[in-house]
Amino acid sequence: GMSKSNLTNTQANHIPRAKMPRIREVMGLEGNKMVIRLLPSYYGPMYGNTFPFETRRFPCRDLGQKEIQKLSEHLTLLAKEVLLPLAIKTGALIIGTDTCELALAFLRVAAPVQRQLGDASPFKVFFFLRAPLF
Repeated sequence: GMSKSNLTNTQANHIPRAKMPRIREVMGLEGNKMVIRLLPSYYGPMYGNTFPFETRRFPCRDLGQKEIQKLSEHLTLLAKEVLLPLAIKTGALIIGTDTCELALAFLRVAAPVQRQLGDASPFKVFFFLRAPLF
């Protein structure tokens, strides 16, 4: 099933490398054939929402609501037609954060598949989230 762990950055940094195989086992992350790491696009809409002080530091053109919606639709299509089939085919471990637009798009299309397949889901999702989201 789906497991959730809450660690602070300090706690996560103190996990010795020698313990990582055991952590992978406990979290059900062993056996993945591919790792897909989705990194945030700095200075995109989610980055601005996460780090509002950065928008003043690095000014850039604000996207209008229509542009943001179109971007979201394109990323969702990419996640649905490319990333999700690849994750299913390869039994991938997908790693992402809540500040990545593509990672959030992947979650939107992958969640129904994971709910339907449950423990039989061939791919796993491992996300780093900010504590205020809980």
